[in-house]
Amino acid sequence: MSKIRVKDKTKFYSRIGLMATMIVLAIILIVLVSGDDDVEAATPQAVAYQAPQPIELYRGSFVDLQALPEGVFDVMPKGFNYPKTGVRGLYISAFAAGSQEIMDEVVEIMKANDLNSLVIDFKDDYGYTRVENQSSDALIRELTQPTYSKQLLDDLRSEGIYLIARIVAFRDPALGATHPELAFAYPWGGVLNSDGQAFVNPLMKRVWDYNVHVAELALDLGFDEIQYDYVRFAEGFELVEQDLIYDRGDYADQTNLIARNQQAITDFMAYAKQRINAKNAKMSVDVFGYIAFDYNSGIGQDLAAIVENVDVLSAMIYPSHWGLGYFEIDIPDLEPYQVVTEYIEEEKEIFAAADKPPISRPWLQAFTAEYLGEGYYQVYGKEEVAQQIKALKDAGIEEYLLWRSNSRYRSVFEDQSAETDE
Repeated sequence: MSKIRVKDKTKFYSRIGLMATMIVLAIILIVLVSGDDDVEAATPQAVAYQAPQPIELYRGSFVDLQALPEGVFDVMPKGFNYPKTGVRGLYISAFAAGSQEIMDEVVEIMKANDLNSLVIDFKDDYGYTRVENQSSDALIRELTQPTYSKQLLDDLRSEGIYLIARIVAFRDPALGATHPELAFAYPWGGVLNSDGQAFVNPLMKRVWDYNVHVAELALDLGFDEIQYDYVRFAEGFELVEQDLIYDRGDYADQTNLIARNQQAITDFMAYAKQRINAKNAKMSVDVFGYIAFDYNSGIGQDLAAIVENVDVLSAMIYPSHWGLGYFEIDIPDLEPYQVVTEYIEEEKEIFAAADKPPISRPWLQAFTAEYLGEGYYQVYGKEEVAQQIKALKDAGIEEYLLWRSNSRYRSVFEDQSAETDE
């Protein structure tokens, strides 16, 4: 990835200003010299007002993004380089983003496989913000552990890559451990649930603001879009809720737990979307694929309500994550095309009922689920990924993201024997 530097920005912009001034003076001089007092000035014709058109910069032959001066991306509007043919991207962990070797490999793979976007951990599954910053939010400064730099973001954008910041919202071990008052207190002590996970409290406005501030920071540092993950309560929350000690915030009067949780999650999405859209960026959200079929889950995700409050929906529809017999498919992991097709049919019905349906951009499986056991999984390589993409295209959906937790995709695209990833 090439890195462009302007050694003296003051001189750079001063020269531009001087050149512009000289051009204006030259035009005035020409008009004065060629003017004729005996000729009646032409009456100006009324011209209809035309609103200025947005700048459209996209990787292509008509503009060389790598030739732009350093810092130019800091002042360009967010989303200016949204891929015209739709987002096709890969997931990159915070630690992979800190490896020059991995990132060079990723960019090479993207160029060879017509990919244009990356989803990079910004606040990751551990709860830490992973880029050095000077945020005004004390919690963000406290819980920042950098693994990569803003320079990486600048370099990737100079390659024409659309950058999406993954922010893990309510599963937050770092915040839960350092500020247990923002989490749930379990009867066995501490903030960890029976799965050893720490979820903070989606009913608390302070937790909302923290995650929104993280998103705004990501945009300020160079990301084009925000993607929230784990925008939910813990699975099985309704089974242990009566034993928990936690702040119910503005939802204290609601007695129906399922409805309350769904309302809180939907309210957060609406609140976050308003703030993120105010910075001219899109907000996307990851959800379980199964919520399209389960309307009474205590995790708080109601798909019909969610699609009214996001710009992009990224359902995790990995074939390995559906139980045996789901969709009347004996072993879903062995039928990637059929699984994706069956899910999309249901999603389309929900989108059709929405006033302003979002973009559908599902997460697809790019890993081998050996944990399912022999006979219940297959190696996922180039062909298995292609089948999922074809299912989307056949359903009229052009956007997708590929998930592989270790962010090493060469074996997937070169169809080598893929190592276990999940």
